[in-house]
Amino acid sequence: MTASVRWVLVQRWTAGPGRLFPTGSGPPSKDRRHHFVSAATLLGTGDITSGSYQAIAIGLKRYGVTGKVKKDLEQLFRRMVFNILCNNSDDHLRNHGVIYHPGKGWCLSPAYDVVPQPDMGPGQPRQLTLGIGIDDSRSATLNNALSVCEIFGLAVDDGQSIIQQMKQTFLSRWETVFAACNVPKKDFSALAEAFVNHLY
Repeated sequence: MTASVRWVLVQRWTAGPGRLFPTGSGPPSKDRRHHFVSAATLLGTGDITSGSYQAIAIGLKRYGVTGKVKKDLEQLFRRMVFNILCNNSDDHLRNHGVIYHPGKGWCLSPAYDVVPQPDMGPGQPRQLTLGIGIDDSRSATLNNALSVCEIFGLAVDDGQSIIQQMKQTFLSRWETVFAACNVPKKDFSALAEAFVNHLY
């Protein structure tokens, strides 16, 4: 269930001499270490629960690799939508990061530490940790994400198209993916609550 989001695999590996990523999971390059910092470092803050996706986007525009910023901004928008769809409220600034390309700048790292979370209960509004919409509203709705798509270099029509594609992927594939990962089917009814936020 990728929904066109780049991931780093959730597995343990040994970072041997000259290698940080397991084969095939990292950015294409020669065997060498890649400098990584969190979005908190990129934005120069120690308060990991403040900030917003728009602020990360501005950081990428300022420090990103020329020629790759547009792609990274769309990818960041997809991750924001992904976190809304799976109710991942553990999306603080240290759970986003960038990788340094010497002499060029910083690029968005593969996604990591994404945790679908069931709703807390009736009447509890969904909110992410990072700001989503205009005025940094944290309300986890797709309308909120769509309201700022232009900050990510996307026309409203493009933002709507991405959201529709990701919604379809979630609703049609989450059970198949969880089953393939050996998640007990008895847990599906509870986990389904993490994926119900598919309406505007």
